[in-house]
Amino acid sequence: MNPAAVNISAFDLSVLRGDGIFEATTVFKGFPISLENHLRRLSDSARLMDLPTPNIAAITRGIEKVMSAYDDPEPAPLLRIIVSRGLDQETGIGKAAAASGNTAPTIFI
Repeated sequence: MNPAAVNISAFDLSVLRGDGIFEATTVFKGFPISLENHLRRLSDSARLMDLPTPNIAAITRGIEKVMSAYDDPEPAPLLRIIVSRGLDQETGIGKAAAASGNTAPTIFI
């Protein structure tokens, strides 16, 4: 996946309805501040919103990948983790995804 490309589906429920959860933290000199606490809250929020439990190890690897590709001189950028309910299953593209068993949430970092 190209991190510079647009990768958010127009049919994703986070885009259509704001349906999802998020956490944000500052990355100071390459270190995400209180990342463990943010990931714990993300899991708690998922439970409260009836979303599947986030795969924290996979999200952490994604964060590391995003941070290694970050080349802006900003010393303390904001890192956002957004977990969407996924594609709107009332639309053609969402119905097709659900029919093929793809009902997983979408995660943006």
